[in-house]
Amino acid sequence: MTALFSKEMRLNAAALLLGASIASLYMGRAVIGIFLGLALILTLISVNHREVVHALRPYLDKRLMGGIGIVALALAVNIPFSLRIGLSAEAWARTFVVAGLIFYILFCLRHRLQIALYSLVTSIFIVMFAALFLSKGLPKALVNGFVLTIPACLYIVATRHSYIWKILGIANIGLCVTHIMLMSSKVSLLGLLLVALSGVLILFADRQNRFRHLIWVGFIVAGGIAAALIWLPDQMLMSSRVNSALTPVPVWLVDLHRQLIWMFSFDLVQHSPWVGFGLNASNYHPMAEMSLLDYMAQRNTPLESFPDVQALPSHPHNWIVEIILDGGIIGAVPFVMMVCWIFIKSLRVYLTTSSFAMLGFIAVNAVYWGTGLFNFSYWSMWWQVSYFVSCGLFLMQFFVDQERMCADQ
Repeated sequence: MTALFSKEMRLNAAALLLGASIASLYMGRAVIGIFLGLALILTLISVNHREVVHALRPYLDKRLMGGIGIVALALAVNIPFSLRIGLSAEAWARTFVVAGLIFYILFCLRHRLQIALYSLVTSIFIVMFAALFLSKGLPKALVNGFVLTIPACLYIVATRHSYIWKILGIANIGLCVTHIMLMSSKVSLLGLLLVALSGVLILFADRQNRFRHLIWVGFIVAGGIAAALIWLPDQMLMSSRVNSALTPVPVWLVDLHRQLIWMFSFDLVQHSPWVGFGLNASNYHPMAEMSLLDYMAQRNTPLESFPDVQALPSHPHNWIVEIILDGGIIGAVPFVMMVCWIFIKSLRVYLTTSSFAMLGFIAVNAVYWGTGLFNFSYWSMWWQVSYFVSCGLFLMQFFVDQERMCADQ
């Protein structure tokens, strides 16, 4: 009994729960909080935090920490001006607290990442397999969330010698593609293309074998364009077809509804350009309750065959537009700069180290920020947590790999 609840068993259980947390979304978005909460408790009662903090310090890049501090302060500026002060304060605090806790747990479990990684891949396989053969499939949002785990599957295929794990990783990718096609999810398909394209473009940035990598870049780009030209036009709604002349972007690429939401959001930004309307609160603006039919009628461009829907639903379906609308220019500029810095810094690290873990980290970020341009609210906790866990696994694996290299030298 004592061995059952030993420190090692508790930490192994925490790694299992952490890895399975994304798949737990299948049982409800609140369940992911239960998995992470249990993992946090098991970790906190099992480690020497003084030793963990001492080991963590070398990895706390001063520029990164300073940038995060600036972003946090910039996003906090809008809170006193928010349409829902309590809601904005909660969204602000939750984002940084949850991110910090997840990365701290992962660092505490950095020598058990294999357990977390296998737990993630196995649990995702079980959920996708069961949903495909035992139910009517997965919701679109959940499929999009699972796309974030594809880099982890590719990492296992590339780095593990056991054929069991290689087969499981390939099976997960196949199941994910199957669900995407069944759901006709454009955003999920975009996520797949971003995984492939980010990997190939990064390989092309490496000076060695550049010609061969250029061939792969051309193949991926040509394949993506061909798939878009063949598949996307057939996925258009009738409302997009009949109003196609009203949009600056082709409606087969971005549907009419999203483009109208973005148009309305940019018009709304002009009423509070500097501080916005509050994190996760812009949809409470009185003008947001206007219907898109009324909004376009005010612009003297009536819509045909379009449903009577709210001009700004729960969010603008684009993280950049959402951050500008919620946090204003003051909050959006540092935030976008931080995202760009993450990509630049991680690319430089990869070109220096050729680390598969860093390549996976970049791929997760490409999927998250790329698909977020067309779907999801940045403030949605399940979407944030899926991102923090997915990219955190790769970041900690990179740290472990660097520790191992230093020890070998």
